[in-house]
Amino acid sequence: MRFAFLALFAGCECDGNPPQPPECAIGESACGARCVLIDEDPAHCGECGRGCSAAQLCHAGACRDECPAGTSPCGRTCRALQTDPLHCGACDTACAPAETCDRGVCACPEGLLDCGDECVDASTDGANCGACDAACADGETCVGGVCGCAHERRETTCDDDGDDDCDGLADCEDPDCVGSVTSCDGACGEGVSACDGACLQGEGAAEEICGNGIDDDCDGESVAAPDDLEPTDACDECYRLGTDVTFEVSATIDSVLDASDCYSFGGVDDAAYAERIDVTLEGLPADMDLDVHLYRGIEACEARTPIASSTAGMGEPEALTFVETLDADDSAEYFVRVVRVAGFSCDAHYALGVEGLD
Repeated sequence: MRFAFLALFAGCECDGNPPQPPECAIGESACGARCVLIDEDPAHCGECGRGCSAAQLCHAGACRDECPAGTSPCGRTCRALQTDPLHCGACDTACAPAETCDRGVCACPEGLLDCGDECVDASTDGANCGACDAACADGETCVGGVCGCAHERRETTCDDDGDDDCDGLADCEDPDCVGSVTSCDGACGEGVSACDGACLQGEGAAEEICGNGIDDDCDGESVAAPDDLEPTDACDECYRLGTDVTFEVSATIDSVLDASDCYSFGGVDDAAYAERIDVTLEGLPADMDLDVHLYRGIEACEARTPIASSTAGMGEPEALTFVETLDADDSAEYFVRVVRVAGFSCDAHYALGVEGLD
């Protein structure tokens, strides 16, 4: 009976087939029926069955009499207490999941705020918006470290009957739409109509002004300079950048009627740490103001409910960061909208940089 019990415990199968090796985690090796870390296991140091003496340590797959410089003995192996997040400053002193170990002290990565036992992105975390424990109210989201409505922070489309910034004012009722225009038909061809309703049209000028939306010389068309990516105005016609991208694209907001450019990319959440999305917008002329918004999924893009925004101001570069939730799968299609607030140019290109869940 004792022999039968040991055979069963060792993994023998009743049909005579040899036992299958266990499925081991990444970094582990199967030694018989066990999964071991051969870099540090003194009973299987460097390879299965190679044991160190009772006085020795196993480090980097080799039996040693003492730990190399920069490491200290922890049990029967060696640890870099200055940088090891599982043994930070002392053996078995582990940092929180998102923390790093810097000079023997647990700390949050750059861009994250230390809120007790977790690292949070205070620019987007609704429970810690702008500061630890500063929670947003029901129905609000955290954008740029400020609690507010779940929508964008200004009216970005002034002719869609929608209240983009949920302030109770839609389209031309909203002061954000001052200066916004739509296309209209004038007596002299194409023109633009501002929120006051008047159609501004050409009067037979000697030459066209590129991008103003008006048929200045009355020849039947206005002049613009769309880039090769157009049309990219609507969420369902975004220019797709790829999957888990590190990408830079050059494009123009060439006209008063070019309200926005849209881009999309696939983000794959496949790491054990909190990955991030970084979006930058540079190269703006001094007389142009463009905002940048990031959305998770096309529904959020169409509803104008971003997970992060940047609204720096006239001529200023834009930058936003979204840090994904550590314990959740944030794999999704993400959308970036570059929105015209003021200004346009037929020849000045902006540079949009996107790093997706990297």
